[in-house]
Amino acid sequence: MNIRTFAAFVIIGILTPNALLAVADGPDFYAVRNVKQNDVLNMRDKPNAKAKVVGTIPFDARGIENAGETFPEVKSDMDSPVWCKIRYKDAAGWVACRYLMEDSGE
Repeated sequence: MNIRTFAAFVIIGILTPNALLAVADGPDFYAVRNVKQNDVLNMRDKPNAKAKVVGTIPFDARGIENAGETFPEVKSDMDSPVWCKIRYKDAAGWVACRYLMEDSGE
């Protein structure tokens, strides 16, 4: 690679840093947020609020594993997924992403 090509990549990277990042891989682990103390977060078999509940997650749960899928699929940094596929204890399913935040997994 010559110096001009390298310089062009550097300039593109500076001007459009989000274009060089992976889009939807997200954190490794989540914690529950915005769920009241006397409530639980429902985990569903499909990314739909009317889908069958396959498990519940306590309001203060941490270490929820990101299963690497979102719905709708995130195609750019401007998109926000509505549903996140997760694994918690022995169950896997979909939860509303707005109830999750990044966690260290510890």
